[in-house]
Amino acid sequence: MPTHFTYQDYLNTPDARKRLERLWYYFEFVGVLVNRGYVSEDLIFDQQGAFIAGIWDRTQELINARRLDRKSPQYMENFEILRDQFIEWAAVHRPKLAPHKMRKAQAYYEGEYRPSSAR
Repeated sequence: MPTHFTYQDYLNTPDARKRLERLWYYFEFVGVLVNRGYVSEDLIFDQQGAFIAGIWDRTQELINARRLDRKSPQYMENFEILRDQFIEWAAVHRPKLAPHKMRKAQAYYEGEYRPSSAR
């Protein structure tokens, strides 16, 4: 998704809209499951928490514009609640990797680190 992807871009790009909505509705559904106690927040947040927060933070302005456009303040509210719950959960559940390993992981995802076996 481009950095300056506007709500107008969202409305005018059916493929992007479809992909974003698929992702949003997935997290909305996961939020319902967690909020109603059907799925453990530990299970979801340990595996997908950073992704949930990242997607919310990256697309929050689009979701808020969609709420206004649809006149539906509850649009994606379970996704938003899920993100807020993850932030609280993450404050108590520190990363399992040591800081130096986290830097290696970050470097790997940024394409700057390759394990010695991949050289």
